Amino acid sequence: MRTKPVNGFTLIELVIVITIAGIVAVLAATMIGNQMTAFVDLSRRAVLVDQAETAVRQMTRDIRAALPNSLRVTTNSGNAYLELVPIKDAGRYRLSAGDGTVTDDDKTLDFSVEDTDFQVLGRLPTVEANDRLVIYNIGQVNASDNPVNGANVYADPANNSASSAVPVLGSHVISDAGDALSYTGTNSNVMTLNSGHQFAFQSPQQRFYVVNQALSYVCDLTNQRIRRYEGYDLQAAQPNNLLGSPLSGASIRSTLIENVTDCEFSYNAGNAQRSGLLTITLTVAEDGERVRLVHQVHVDNAP
Repeated sequence: MRTKPVNGFTLIELVIVITIAGIVAVLAATMIGNQMTAFVDLSRRAVLVDQAETAVRQMTRDIRAALPNSLRVTTNSGNAYLELVPIKDAGRYRLSAGDGTVTDDDKTLDFSVEDTDFQVLGRLPTVEANDRLVIYNIGQVNASDNPVNGANVYADPANNSASSAVPVLGSHVISDAGDALSYTGTNSNVMTLNSGHQFAFQSPQQRFYVVNQALSYVCDLTNQRIRRYEGYDLQAAQPNNLLGSPLSGASIRSTLIENVTDCEFSYNAGNAQRSGLLTITLTVAEDGERVRLVHQVHVDNAP
């Protein structure tokens, strides 16, 4: 009688198979785990880079829309401050009278007296009563780094035509606070200043800017964030206290980015032949990941 062969495997074979399978599983888990860790780290870094680039793009937009020669930077208690004056609109004024064939072409802007109106050439900029006009701001400062009257929009910014301390005629590049702006004339293209103003210098391009208030970016390293402050009056000295006036009273306050571990603003104002250059250095970190971004913005300071 023949004996049937026994099908299957021995205990030793089973142990060998389990051991080999375990080794393969450990190797596979290690490889996959490393890849997953790398993917998570890469994703986290990508998020940080995106946050940093978004913040820098927002600052860049404001910087490029700023009044020429209005940028200034400072530091205080380890925090960096960047200030500028946003342009609301712009236009060109009539400097020389026409031949009378165009209505109101005799309404020129006179720089020798306090003038109250002038014809706007081309497109009419939008103005509100509390806006202010700026002509030929060159941003000059003295040896003490203080703004110079007649050459810097921040010089004596609190001046008001109703004040008892009205400045010398022609000593400002910006119209008085409270000197309401409006349009008059047959074709409503004559800019009128309620109290009149004598600007310090003519613009070679007959250009004027419409501005209102100032804007600041503050690197608040204590709370690891960059804050944006908008809607406060111009100050002769750059605000450098985020807890004090005028920043604490700004009408619009928002957080631009968080998780900021380092931040720096470096500004070279340039000259008549070369644009200004602002360098923004920003470091953000989260969950052990750290990203450092250096971005430079060319600033057109042609007034």
